[in-house]
Amino acid sequence: MHTIRPLNTDEYSAWDKLVAASPQAGLFQTVAWNQLLAATAPREQTWLPLVCEQHDHLLGGLDIHYTQ
Repeated sequence: MHTIRPLNTDEYSAWDKLVAASPQAGLFQTVAWNQLLAATAPREQTWLPLVCEQHDHLLGGLDIHYTQ
C-alpha cells in the first residue's frame, strides 16, 4: 500500500536524496531552492513537500507553494 503525506522538516535530507536520485528532478526541486522561493515570494508563501512512500521508502514527491 502507498501512503501520501506531508514531509516532516527532519526528513528534508531524504527529500534531497530523492531529488538527486531522480532523472526527472534537479536543482529546482531541492529543499534549499524551494525554501528560497517561499522566502522571496512577493506575498507570504508556504512550501509543502508531499511524498509518496511504501514501507518507509520514498517513491516520489511533489512540492507545492501556496499563499495564505
